[in-house]
Amino acid sequence: MMKNNLILKKFLFYTDYKATKEIIIPKYYIVPKTEWPIIDLLKLNEIELKSIENDTLIEVESYKIASYETVKNPYEGHYGHFNTSVTKTTEKLGFKKGDYLVKTQQAGVKYLLETLEPEAVDSYFNWNFFDAILQQKEYFSAYVFEDLAKSLLDKNPN
Repeated sequence: MMKNNLILKKFLFYTDYKATKEIIIPKYYIVPKTEWPIIDLLKLNEIELKSIENDTLIEVESYKIASYETVKNPYEGHYGHFNTSVTKTTEKLGFKKGDYLVKTQQAGVKYLLETLEPEAVDSYFNWNFFDAILQQKEYFSAYVFEDLAKSLLDKNPN
């Protein structure tokens, strides 16, 4: 169809869909303040966030990535993951002042589920935002700290 020299195309819009996976919607998600790219995207999408006021222990259901696959070629600058599966554990974890509570009972709940549930097709995990959790890391390597330690000791021998 053409209108004012513009080509208009009709797209199908589906209001219903069949779920391939179901979850129990949590009351909150917690996003660490260190995940600022995620926080920025949540704010950009008008998601309400509440900052945790003090370091605290909270009993949560946490996820651990059990398995995933990665595409061979990038799309939109990302090497997307797919077929992601998780294991869940209920445990008390420490959260820091400034981490964010994200209440699910808000207008953007569908967005939250599609982006913060790691198994969701368009989750931030599947779009590589959390790839650092997949890397093997050492807690502390003394050789990295040697020069700084020497400098500190030279300046303050006591």
